[in-house]
Amino acid sequence: MAILKALEICFSKEQFIEKMKQFGWSVNFTDKRKHVTFQNQDGKKVRDSNLSKTFHLNINKEGLENEFVRNRQKLGDTIRNNTREKGFEGSYRQTESFLRESKAARRDSEIKRRNSATDNRTIQNAEVESIASVEQRRLEKHKWSDEQNRARETGKRNKRRSGPEL
Repeated sequence: MAILKALEICFSKEQFIEKMKQFGWSVNFTDKRKHVTFQNQDGKKVRDSNLSKTFHLNINKEGLENEFVRNRQKLGDTIRNNTREKGFEGSYRQTESFLRESKAARRDSEIKRRNSATDNRTIQNAEVESIASVEQRRLEKHKWSDEQNRARETGKRNKRRSGPEL
């Protein structure tokens, strides 16, 4: 789903990689490698070829590049159509508006990414504290158990030393 969402709005490989990062996936998309590899936050990897076979999508390197070209063409067509309809001035305003909206969207996504990172650190800190408190309780229980065993052993030893009761 993340790939399809990113493909709808990306115009380049770099933009696609960045958008996938925002969705929680790292992407290894280089010219040196035959396949594109996607890795989730848990470290699990999947190749483009496996996704293509499983979901019957054309998301190999060539397919992704073709989709970026189609997206750029759609944007160009939209701008050209608006230029014809509104004249040059209207097109300029719409392009300027589009760029403003794009910058605002990028800024919002960066803020969300930063907030997400902060939330993740907060959760990790809480998990560490929880683990530490569980470990502390375990150590205290172990210590108490050792004290109880020593007391029992001491009691048995003292009984043997005192001799039989009359």
